[in-house]
Amino acid sequence: MTRSRLSHEDAMTLWRARDIYRVQSVLKGCVVLFFSFEFVMYCSLGYWWLGVLAIACQWGLLWCLLWVLRWARWGLWWGLDHARVAVLAWRRERRR
Repeated sequence: MTRSRLSHEDAMTLWRARDIYRVQSVLKGCVVLFFSFEFVMYCSLGYWWLGVLAIACQWGLLWCLLWVLRWARWGLWWGLDHARVAVLAWRRERRR
């Protein structure tokens, strides 16, 4: 039996990536299931065009929400990084 050429760190990185992929797959499946159920409900009532419109609007809102959250996360890390630099500079000046 041949030994794996991956280090423990590499193997753990792949394990975490697989777990993240599984969580993303479940969340995407839930969103698709919700949109499908909503479309079927509109079709059963005879308003298929309203179902398409509602799903398109909700998909657009979801996309915008994800975009805003991505920018908020970037802004949070940027702010925290600059705050850390400011605190370190203040502590350095205080020691003098």
